[in-house]
Amino acid sequence: GIGTLCSTTVNFPAYKSTIPLLNMPCTMRDAAHVARQLGQHYLWIDALCILQNSKEDWEQHASCMHTIFANAWLVISVDATSDCSSGFLSSR
Repeated sequence: GIGTLCSTTVNFPAYKSTIPLLNMPCTMRDAAHVARQLGQHYLWIDALCILQNSKEDWEQHASCMHTIFANAWLVISVDATSDCSSGFLSSR
């Protein structure tokens, strides 16, 4: 959605080194939390790993998306939230 944290040709060089967790919408933070709790050091989020303003980057990633998901240790699909800022973890 509009205002969602995403990578572009402008900000990607800075994002390659770090993206502050507090800058992430809740859903991305929740995914990072799950990955960390499961001992994973890497997290692939399409909005961050694909340059959103580059048709060429989209085409390149789209052509290998099946490989990305097939080789994933874990896939988190969040479809029960209204937007990226809602998060998917809740207190029990």
